[in-house]
Amino acid sequence: MNAESEEETKSTESSAESASSQERPRRPARSSQEGAPKRKTSSNAPRREAPAKREGGSGDGGGEKPARASAEPRRAAPSKEDSSRPPRRAALSAVQASRKAMEQFSGLTGRSAESVVGVHKTDEGWNVKLEVVESRRIPDTADLLAEYDVNLNSSGELLSYDRLDRYVRGRPTA
Repeated sequence: MNAESEEETKSTESSAESASSQERPRRPARSSQEGAPKRKTSSNAPRREAPAKREGGSGDGGGEKPARASAEPRRAAPSKEDSSRPPRRAALSAVQASRKAMEQFSGLTGRSAESVVGVHKTDEGWNVKLEVVESRRIPDTADLLAEYDVNLNSSGELLSYDRLDRYVRGRPTA
């Protein structure tokens, strides 16, 4: 290339740069109140609302300062209504759980429990095993018995029952 063509390309480049800088409008300087530049958000993104102004403070630094929010929620003072509630019941004992299981089972099925075979505490409440006469016969040794598994909640209400085994009194199960 020759020197004239090089000068022409340099002059066109510099004139293009000056033209592009002249075409762009200048932005006014940002004040410190405006904050960071705005980001583009998609139309599906949730919009954040400005925090609500607190009452009682003027916001310009004069007057009373607004109350600071604490990290822990405030606890209400005990009211007179709380004292009217019945006291919390003590946990059921094994004896109480057995009695409740017998009462509720007989009320539901119409059959009275002959005896309590087992009782133990569970995470949900109590598990009681009852021996129940399913069919009375003469002589008593011919009675038909069944063993039921009764589940109670922690307050003693019947949740479920299942028959585990059925057998004749006095005879071993095979």
